[in-house]
Amino acid sequence: MPLLLLADEAILINISSRSGYFADNGQSVYAASKFGVRGFTEVLQKDLKETNIRVGGVYQGGTNTKLFEKAGEDWTKEKYNGFIPTHELAEVVVFMASRPKNVWLSEVRVESK
Repeated sequence: MPLLLLADEAILINISSRSGYFADNGQSVYAASKFGVRGFTEVLQKDLKETNIRVGGVYQGGTNTKLFEKAGEDWTKEKYNGFIPTHELAEVVVFMASRPKNVWLSEVRVESK
């Protein structure tokens, strides 16, 4: 954080999950960790409000990272339908970070269509 404070402008965006807003059955530990990320982001926003650092959070639905497949679970292409492609989520983050200094998106919730 000290190096960010030395910059003319700095942006910190925490990528979390929609589970930071909505709890689902069987997701107690995961949801707790994502609610924690959301709380951490909100505290940073308050703590750094008078500095050059803009803080935001992204809370997205399922993202096509192939995580389940890499974990050895049997996920077919059909199961990934409806998941947000990683390059599209990256475009949201770039859009967020590229707003003018006087405009800030403190949080963005992203769902696939």
